[in-house]
Amino acid sequence: MALSLDFALDRGRRVTGEKVASSLAAWHALAVTQCAIAFHRHGVGTLGDWEVEVAHTLPRHQSLVADALVHLPYTNLPHVFVEVDRASMTFGKVTAKLTAYDEYRTTVWKSTGKQEWLTRYPRTEGIFPPVLFVFDGAGATALDNRIAVLLAAAHQLAAVHTGKLTVAATTLGQLDHEGPRAKIWRYPLPATRYPLPRQAGSLGNCTLPDLAAVGKPTAHSGLPPSTNQLNPEALHHTATAPASTQVGPPLSGPRRVF
Repeated sequence: MALSLDFALDRGRRVTGEKVASSLAAWHALAVTQCAIAFHRHGVGTLGDWEVEVAHTLPRHQSLVADALVHLPYTNLPHVFVEVDRASMTFGKVTAKLTAYDEYRTTVWKSTGKQEWLTRYPRTEGIFPPVLFVFDGAGATALDNRIAVLLAAAHQLAAVHTGKLTVAATTLGQLDHEGPRAKIWRYPLPATRYPLPRQAGSLGNCTLPDLAAVGKPTAHSGLPPSTNQLNPEALHHTATAPASTQVGPPLSGPRRVF
């Protein structure tokens, strides 16, 4: 933003709130694009797999607009939500976005009695798409603090403890340098996979493929184990065509782990 303000001041133009907001939006859009490029450059999907500013209906005539929705239909993560914060949002707005995803997860169509997201994303096999937060626009310490605040808020959600909502965060620098398949994603440890007692605020680090199993029960958790486990010998996801967003039956055949 500083560059944009300097550019305006150098030419004697008045810097209005509208211009500042426009500048912030432009930098935000660029950061979302950089995320898509990082995924593609590191072999996870194509640029055509990305949708931006995707609206989802919430109760009380409200809506949740995801910064991006990534379609990876031939993997065990067929859909992933991506939120980008360039240190321009207040902590309250960042955590509000998190709770909005939890609200969307429980939103039910009155006409059918079914959860809205299950109707819209049938290929998820009943697992809500992970929500990935990517932070940028500040120094390393400030970004770490923002991630800590976000994940602390996530710890307060019952859905995170039960593994029904998976939230993870990283920085744009890490994503660009190491790629989404690296162990760069910080996330709250759910009770479904890591049994109590756990220290409050317990965090883990994992890869993007690992997130497909973060909320799934295991034998040592005391909960029924999932039958949909990761395949460690699976190949990379190298789709060559954009994924369809039309509602349809689940894809046939095995899914690969990127």
